Amino acid sequence: MEQAASALQRAARSLVAKKKRRDAGVLSPFVPTDEQTIAQAAALMHLTCKDTILDLGSGDGRVLIRLAQSTGCRGIGIEIDPVLVGKSAGQSELVRIVHGSILDETLLEQTLREATVVWIYLLPEAIAQLVPLLKAHGLSPSHRIISCAFKLEGLGLESQVPCHSCPHLQLYQYKMQ
Repeated sequence: MEQAASALQRAARSLVAKKKRRDAGVLSPFVPTDEQTIAQAAALMHLTCKDTILDLGSGDGRVLIRLAQSTGCRGIGIEIDPVLVGKSAGQSELVRIVHGSILDETLLEQTLREATVVWIYLLPEAIAQLVPLLKAHGLSPSHRIISCAFKLEGLGLESQVPCHSCPHLQLYQYKMQ
């Protein structure tokens, strides 16, 4: 009986936390990307110092900061959580994190104009809302798109590889159709 009550309490806390995130406009929780996955994604992206990577839901900016440090590329992140935006501030002159929603069509259009590569590590519910906006607001065949963990329906999948650090996760590489 005690175990059932405990499980029910955990489920209730999870639902409350999910509602708070949704009410705050948060589409996916912050899950830090590990160094090995960042390195593997960088290899798929074929980054050079001429590239600009757009990280949709950039969290604390670690992906952009590591990639800028290792390749000299520039990075733009969009993050809704002001605390996470603050953590990334001033860590790299090549990286800019914008406080805002990835579903803000004006912001998305502006940042896509600058980007050559798009990095997405979001939940399927967020991806389902995002893909039509990407198509409508400037995603072109020249963009290289990498998604961690979840597929982007409606885009042309070029390849998928298991993450070295977490084999049950996949990295998906796309081209706009």
